[in-house]
Amino acid sequence: MKVLKTYYLYFLVIILVIAFCVYKILPKVQLVRDNITRMKEMEQKVNDLNVKFLEVQKRQNIENLKYSKLEQREVYKPKYAYSSSVIALNAILEEITDIALKNQLKLRKVDYIEDLASDVLVANDPNSYIACGVKLSLIGPYGDFQRFLNALFMYPYLINIKTVDIMPYQKDKRILIIDITLHMYAKK
Repeated sequence: MKVLKTYYLYFLVIILVIAFCVYKILPKVQLVRDNITRMKEMEQKVNDLNVKFLEVQKRQNIENLKYSKLEQREVYKPKYAYSSSVIALNAILEEITDIALKNQLKLRKVDYIEDLASDVLVANDPNSYIACGVKLSLIGPYGDFQRFLNALFMYPYLINIKTVDIMPYQKDKRILIIDITLHMYAKK
């Protein structure tokens, strides 16, 4: 009987040691399982973000292709040589005012800025380029002005938007008074 009690005691000690080990190991196993689950979730999130990144990169590449030709704008070359930059660039001004009118903007006033000797393009190569500035005063709603700016952005010849001043019309705040200063360029 004494031997049986000793075996029971050993058996009880072994069970207690196993229970203690299970008690100590079980939270770590649960922690490992949670970490594996989180890793799988993170991998899924990384994969989703990679897919989104590739989509954004694809859209960016399309936009870059679309606008790459805009960075290489041509400088207008008039058919004839003119002594005045205003006369030489009159065709561009006419097209720009037509764009404004097509976008339902009303033309209030046109002021010419003839002396653009300090303009970067003309200052760097005064023998090759002439420039003329124009300040257009337009009236219209925001949406029409936005379409006008988009059309200017897509304009095939090099023009530089120097300033844009926008004020709401006193009687109707939905109508804007827009003063936009443009520099237009032509080859000599």
